[in-house]
Amino acid sequence: NKKHTTRKNNIRATHTTPTIKINLTAPSIFKARNTTFSYFIDGYHDTWVDNGTRRYIEVQGLSPGTYTLQSKSYNSDGYESKNTASINFSIIPPWWKTWWAYSSYIATVLVLFAFYVKFQKKSQAKATEDKRKEEELEEARQFQLDMLPSETPDELGLDISSTIKTATEVGGDYYDYFPQKDGKSLYVVVGDATGHGMTAGMMVSITKAGLYGIPSIPPNDIARRLNRVIKKIDLGWNRMAFNMARFWEDRVEFTSAAMPPVYHYHGETGELDEVLLGGLPLGSIKDETFSLEEFDFNQGDSLIFISDGLPEAANYTGEMLGYDAVYNCIKTNGNQSAEEQKQSLLDLGSAWLGDLQNQDDITIVVVKKSKPLE
Repeated sequence: NKKHTTRKNNIRATHTTPTIKINLTAPSIFKARNTTFSYFIDGYHDTWVDNGTRRYIEVQGLSPGTYTLQSKSYNSDGYESKNTASINFSIIPPWWKTWWAYSSYIATVLVLFAFYVKFQKKSQAKATEDKRKEEELEEARQFQLDMLPSETPDELGLDISSTIKTATEVGGDYYDYFPQKDGKSLYVVVGDATGHGMTAGMMVSITKAGLYGIPSIPPNDIARRLNRVIKKIDLGWNRMAFNMARFWEDRVEFTSAAMPPVYHYHGETGELDEVLLGGLPLGSIKDETFSLEEFDFNQGDSLIFISDGLPEAANYTGEMLGYDAVYNCIKTNGNQSAEEQKQSLLDLGSAWLGDLQNQDDITIVVVKKSKPLE
């Protein structure tokens, strides 16, 4: 135990001093050992305490505060001393029990509560905003799907299969068919609007509307007219990449505006041609012209359209699937039906991505000449 000796009247003791010991003495010559004492602590005792012949007082367990200790002595005959001794002492609480500590506790609680309320409001606002975005995203996705054709044409002996595998953030992939009234040709379109959400949806709707009512002219002329329409509307930096092919009984006319290549599989030889044309996306330059490629399309041939969502799909390591993998998959499965060719490409993407969601829309359209015209 720590021992603190003092001659001062005012004694200060902290929580580290568990016991205060005060020695007592009284001037007595006759039978000094028979002298008795009593004491009283103001603010703690209700009555005086008989201390007997003990010449010390031990005080412990007092609450923080200021006290006055008074003591009396009695001689061997029981006569009380004329004077009462007194001493003042204070119990000082530990710092964590002081008023300023309690004030800091209250202030801390209030600050934490304020932060909690602010956090709750922010969380609720974020949840509301996330819900709004989710609803808007679903509306954009549904809008995108509503732009797709509801029926697949069965003309010119063509077997057609198509799909869009949407990404988490809705893009602007689009495909469509435009059979001609005379039944002699069929336009197939695959596009990819820049941007995401409703902005991309607007570009798709403009493209779709712009294609209706266009006369039966070469695809590059259609691209030129549509480019002027999109440029005139002016959706800022938004553009439409675009592939269009017009199928005849035995040939195809093809044009492109900044889209990935189409793949022409030759059913007779098993060879695969990559048809890639340069050019800017629609809406870039007002008087832009577009190239036209024409090639034979015979029994057993397939023409495969893709958007960049498949070859540019990234796996867990960030590595892209690549166009070589797409090329090899098409060449391996080119002799199968349009549906089977499409599914083989979807399986290729799924195997590459694993559990990952595709980062961009994946669009695949397969057109195969599977039966001769009657």
